[in-house]
Amino acid sequence: MITIMLGHQPFFYESHFVGFFHIYGSWGVDLFLFVSGFGIVHSLRKNSIKQFYKNRAIRLLPACLIVGCLKYILTLCGFVEFASSNLILLLTNVYLWYIYAIIVYYILSPWLYSALERYGVIVLVSVCVLSFLCSFVPFYRSPYYLINHIGWLTARLPIFVLGMYVVLHPLRIKLQYIIGGGVIIFVIAAILKLTTIMVRFKWNVPYLNLLVMLSTPMLCIVAGKISHIASYIKLDSVITFFGKYSLELYLWHEFIYWNLLKNDSTSTLDLRLMATIAVVSSITLAIVTKNCVDAMLCRVKLR
Repeated sequence: MITIMLGHQPFFYESHFVGFFHIYGSWGVDLFLFVSGFGIVHSLRKNSIKQFYKNRAIRLLPACLIVGCLKYILTLCGFVEFASSNLILLLTNVYLWYIYAIIVYYILSPWLYSALERYGVIVLVSVCVLSFLCSFVPFYRSPYYLINHIGWLTARLPIFVLGMYVVLHPLRIKLQYIIGGGVIIFVIAAILKLTTIMVRFKWNVPYLNLLVMLSTPMLCIVAGKISHIASYIKLDSVITFFGKYSLELYLWHEFIYWNLLKNDSTSTLDLRLMATIAVVSSITLAIVTKNCVDAMLCRVKLR
């Protein structure tokens, strides 16, 4: 979530140091989807399909509707919503490609689970091939928003399915493979360099996602080590916070950034101040939204 927020932060576009997060912030989404696929399998093992869909709806729908309605009110007050003029998409936040994609992934999850459990790597490879072929379909030419953005959805589906596959067909890593860690780090560095070239020349997104998909599990391991280090130096509460409010932060932060940092003529000092205000505002709104949703769900349960 931290890399995603930094990746969407306009203030960092020209920063050579933090510009790294702007280019590779999308990897935060890949990590998100990989871990989501990982967790979905455990959820399907514990719950019926009906309960699974109910749990997913409870997690997504209230927060999306509350934030969507508040955003719409803010647009009436002069704020700008930059993605879609469709009222239903705005109120539900489905105009955010990640929300759109994750809803479709959740709907497909029970069938993907069954197929992966039975056919394993054949399904995983088939999904990768489908993603690659869809990169040649000009969905973006459609006047309909949901069709226009199918390319984003199909591009990220393989990493979600990989997360499910790893749980259903776990690899047993032997000690001697740890020696290959140095080679893996070199490969990741090479991928980063190649990714830079891809971004510079604006290659199709699926090529990029299929490439970085190979290193995402390793990046998850690295993230886990960072989490252990954070726990050791008593900073684990920061990571826990961004995990707890990840959905609400995602729903708010880009809208806030876009409106507070859209003036190109603003001085560097003012941009830094506005960037700080944007981050604080996003975090504050995320906390308020989460607390409202929890209070609402608590009342429903009591009834």
